This record gives sequence, structure tokens and C-alpha cells, in this order.
Amino acid sequence: MASRKSAAPTPSSQSVHLGTSPLVDELCRQLLEAEAVAARAKRNRHSLAGNSSEAESFHRLRVGSQQILGQLELQLQGKLQPSLQRTLAAIQSMTGLIFKPETPPSDRRDMRREIEGQVRAEIEPLLLPQNPSVVELIPASTVANTRGYLEKTVRQINGCYTFDYLDACLTMVRRFFETVIIEIFEAKGISSKIKDGSGNYFMLGELLPVLFNEPQTSVSRTTRRTLEDIAELANSSAHNRRFNARYDHLEPLRTRLAIAAEDLITLWGVKK
Repeated sequence: MASRKSAAPTPSSQSVHLGTSPLVDELCRQLLEAEAVAARAKRNRHSLAGNSSEAESFHRLRVGSQQILGQLELQLQGKLQPSLQRTLAAIQSMTGLIFKPETPPSDRRDMRREIEGQVRAEIEPLLLPQNPSVVELIPASTVANTRGYLEKTVRQINGCYTFDYLDACLTMVRRFFETVIIEIFEAKGISSKIKDGSGNYFMLGELLPVLFNEPQTSVSRTTRRTLEDIAELANSSAHNRRFNARYDHLEPLRTRLAIAAEDLITLWGVKK
């Protein structure tokens, strides 16, 4: 069983049993390689549907990924609750889209990250000999009895945090706060303030100035500072290819993240 490196200290509140599934590791590796092959084909102006070396590599990775997903489903027999079946179906669908030659690079990247977050948080723990005690970055109690999709997002956040998949964790944290902010504005009937000219909702970096300056969405200074910090970290995880999040980035934010999440859930008014 691999141990944490000193550069990524274990959260101080609990000791965590770590482990990874070779199948999950290989799936994540193949999807990352597929993204790299597609990028190389684009640079070389080669078609992924043709006879180029990139097209052959892309095809082999597609077949390999499908085989791994089939093996994962076999290993999960007897554990396939409805929610897990939906997760597997979503992963299958996104994997198929990743391997479509016409998929835009940014969509391929985002889906690959989404898959990694889901398999690490929801599937891998079921494949390991021992399940770890989950370390909560955002308390599950904060979103209990709110919305099922928020509860699931927080499970993924905490699962990724427990297993040291911190860039995936930050991606889900950003998604969590984007979702709750949008829900707040929709609940107050002012969602038009957080949409662009095409009617699409802003992402977190654009949502925050509107949230902070809107009289109906007043938040505490602590929440404001926390959201700014998490937006910067998540942006680095998503877009800085030389940056990898570490526990010493996130551990000091744990208390403030819990406060910010509770502050926004209260502002939304979803809990009566």
C-alpha cells in the first residue's frame, strides 16, 4: 500500500488508509494519454479518424478504455445500487464522447477530469480491501436534505480529498460553489444577472463579483475571502499545467470552506 509523500501531508484530524485500484489508475492514464494524442494530432493536422499514427493510438486507447470499464462493471457486481449504475452510465457516455474525433479539446479535458473525479470518489473505494475513514473538506451535514445532486457532489469532494486526488477535488469544489450560487440567484428571481449574452451562466470567477455586489446576496467577509481563495486555487488546478494541488494548500481552508458552504446554503434558504 502506497504511503503519502512528505510534500502532501495527511490531514491532521484523522489518519487515512490509502490505496489505489490498478484498473482505475489505468483508466485515468489511458484517458489522459488520449487527450495528449488528440492534442498532438491537432498540432500535426492529422485526422483522428484517418490512418495517421495518432489515429491508431487513439483507437487502441478507445478499445482499452472500453475494456477497463467492462472489467470495472464486473468487479462491482453485487454493489450496483441505482446511484452507482447512473454513475457508471455517465462515465460510459463521457468516455464515448472523449473518443469522438470531433469533440473539442476543452470538452475532452473537462470530461476526462469529471470521469477521474467520479471513479476516484465513488468507484475506487468499493474496489479496495479496506475503505478509508472519509476526511471531510466540506461537511456532508451541510448539504443533507437539500438536493441529491449537491449531496453527491460533496461525497465526491470528500472522497477525492481523502484519497489525495486534490486537483479533481478542487474541480468539484468549484462546481459545488458555482451550483449553489446559481441556485441562490434563481431562488431570488435574479438569475439574469449571472448570465452572459447567450443566456449561459457565468463560471465561478465571474459569479463572485456579482454575488459580492448584489444587495440581496450579502455574504460574510470570511465567505468572501474563502471563495476568492478557492477560485484562484481551482483555476490553477484546471489551467496551470505545472500546478498540482497539495494538502498544505487546502488543509488551512477546511474550516473556512465549511463556513462558506453553510453561509451560502443558508442564503439560498433551501433548508427550512
